[in-house]
Amino acid sequence: DWSSEALLNFPCQDLRTIDRLWVKYSRGKFGFSVQKEIYVACGAKLDGQYPGREIWNKFCERVGWKAAGRYLNYSELQFNRPFSESPKGELPLFKVFGVTVLGNSLLSHKDL
Repeated sequence: DWSSEALLNFPCQDLRTIDRLWVKYSRGKFGFSVQKEIYVACGAKLDGQYPGREIWNKFCERVGWKAAGRYLNYSELQFNRPFSESPKGELPLFKVFGVTVLGNSLLSHKDL
């Protein structure tokens, strides 16, 4: 069972390795650290807490998880489109883990 605090403090070299692979093979377009950069640029603090609806909505719009005022379902994301058309930070997708709890903690992780 993953709590926000457990993920925020998870000492994981594997997490950094996975992130580096995402960043390397996407030529800097995808990865947790790419998402973290966007998250901070939207005004979020790296404290693992929900940043508030305005900041979270701005982040989700920038990474392509929200469009036309609504959150997209996983099936609506277009993974098969040309790479150049994907929004920066669209992947990896962690919505399945519970966006407002684990997503905020993952983006706040000290090792990214």
